[in-house]
Parts: sequence; structure tokens; C-alpha cells
Amino acid sequence: IYHLPAHTPIDFIPNPIHIPDPDTIDFSHKKTQVVFLGRLDSVKRPWIIGEIAKKMPKYDFYFAGDCHEQVMNNIMAPYRKISNCHFLGHIEGKEKDQLLRESMILINTSIHEAIPVSFLEALSYGLLIVSNRNPDDLTSQFGYYTQQINGNGYTSINEFIQGIQSIIRNQKSYYEKAQQAMSYVHTVHSIEHFIQNIRQIIIDEYNNTAK
Repeated sequence: IYHLPAHTPIDFIPNPIHIPDPDTIDFSHKKTQVVFLGRLDSVKRPWIIGEIAKKMPKYDFYFAGDCHEQVMNNIMAPYRKISNCHFLGHIEGKEKDQLLRESMILINTSIHEAIPVSFLEALSYGLLIVSNRNPDDLTSQFGYYTQQINGNGYTSINEFIQGIQSIIRNQKSYYEKAQQAMSYVHTVHSIEHFIQNIRQIIIDEYNNTAK
């Protein structure tokens, strides 16, 4: 795209996010609840989660995001009547912090994604991911990857259900992967790590320019 020479050094700087102190994450407070973190727009296909909730009445599903398309308000309206579906709207601060501290799973049903910040935020709180997207192998490492699902996704309901059940029913595996996920995000995506890398890039560029 930019017609750079082949030898041009390119630094990889992962997204920095605010990360909670891992020592403050109390796994005894985790509940069998699933979180969708993002806007309720058509590209995200949140209706898949509503259909999953219908078949899993013993588990609570939290939608943390708003609809920005009128058609999506209409599509999601029936799911608002389901007792185990909780629509929180856009949340931040303490409310979001508490939700992530108490949840076990982040579900993502998007038709396409890069690396969602929601993935990184969830992993930093010890949530595992169930998704049909697997950026940087994050889902397969720290959760359940359903493989890519195109179209409206209605045929994928059972695959997502299997993923949720496999995580919740295997508490030992969940705990081990959650610890690994928190360690990964703390090491790779912390603000401190980002600042160190950026500073080094600036110093190196300055030294090269000064020569």
C-alpha cells in the first residue's frame, strides 16, 4: 500500500488496554453468565445469542451495548422478553467492571472482526471466549472456536451452545485457561508495555535521524 522498501523495519505494537490487578479477580465470585460486549448492530448478529439463550434457560446472558439501527431494534425486541436475557445498554466504569468480574464467558457472533478490544478486556478479567472469529488464535487458545460461520448464523446455535457448556462444565480447565489469559494480556497488552515500546521506537528513530 505504502510502497515501502522490503527491508523497512516495522514494529508490532499491540493495543494497550486498562488491565485490572490480577490479584483482585476473585474466581469464587464468578457466575455462570455469558456476556456480549459491543454494539447490537447487524454485523454483530446478536440475534444468535438470543436464540442460544432460549435453549439455555439456566444461564444468564448479558447484552452490554446499544442498537444503532432501527431494524435491529425490531429484531432484538422479542429477545428482551426472555427472562434470562438482560439488556444493559452501553455501560462503563464500575458497572462494566463488576459485570466482567462476575462473568465467565464472553460470546462474540460477529460476521467479521480484527482483534476486538472486547476480547482483550474480557481476557484480562479471566473470561474465556466463545466465538466464530479467532484473531491471533485468541479464541482457540483461551476459549472455544466454532470455526467461521457465515450468513445469518441460525444453523450455528448448537455449536455455540456446545462451546459454552464445554467451558462451564470443566471448571479446572476454565480456571487454568483464565489464568493464562490474564497473564497473556498483562504481558502483551498492558499500557506499560505499550509505553516502553513506543518510547524505544522514538529513541531509535531519533538516533537514526541524528546520524
